[in-house]
Amino acid sequence: MNAFRISLLALVGVPLCAPAWAAERCPRTLRPDALARTPRDIQFLPVDERLSLKGRGREIQLFHLKGMDHVDGMLVAWLPESKVLVEADAFTPPGKRRDVAPAAINPYSVQLLDNIERLGLDVERLVSIHYAADGRRVGMDELRLAAGRAVAPLGESHAEHRP
Repeated sequence: MNAFRISLLALVGVPLCAPAWAAERCPRTLRPDALARTPRDIQFLPVDERLSLKGRGREIQLFHLKGMDHVDGMLVAWLPESKVLVEADAFTPPGKRRDVAPAAINPYSVQLLDNIERLGLDVERLVSIHYAADGRRVGMDELRLAAGRAVAPLGESHAEHRP
């Protein structure tokens, strides 16, 4: 989410979920934005390792990913009821489904897979903010392949297309 949207959310009082250390390191110094012009305290919901948000019979769990080279404070959202993991930047599915591992393994994919295993998440669907160009449903088989850990040739189990 870009800084403009974050400042608008903070301006209307929406709490921001961020790594616990982020509240101390988030000055708005580039340009005066809406929040800088109308100063108010930003309400942070710190996420040390995990934060569970519940409402209307649903739950979203936010997890801090450990050992990520991309950024120290990377969070993912886990929807346990539907077994969906939402992430950004750790895994970008290729434009078309692959049947073999890429020639160069992206360390972010390996680190995301390591974290999913560490957290014991039973992921059935990965929703990457930089989603697959063909709109297909992406499963753990594609992440394992991208991380160089495919256990068997990819089948069509998750190849269903969604708009």
